[in-house]
Amino acid sequence: MQPKLQEVGGFQFRDDVLEAKIDVAKSWVNEPNREERRIKFQYMADLIAQRSPEYICELEFQMFGYYL
Repeated sequence: MQPKLQEVGGFQFRDDVLEAKIDVAKSWVNEPNREERRIKFQYMADLIAQRSPEYICELEFQMFGYYL
């Protein structure tokens, strides 16, 4: 995964394929069976855990700003 230059400046540490998989995995809410929901939620959590530390820091900064 290579950082991509944004239009505004700085770097974006985002894996677009991984983010697409996470978006698809968010459909765990629609599963009728509780066991299936648990399995699909765990899959989504595992995908989220694969995000790069730089991207997580960037998300935290966007959400919380200078409070961290």
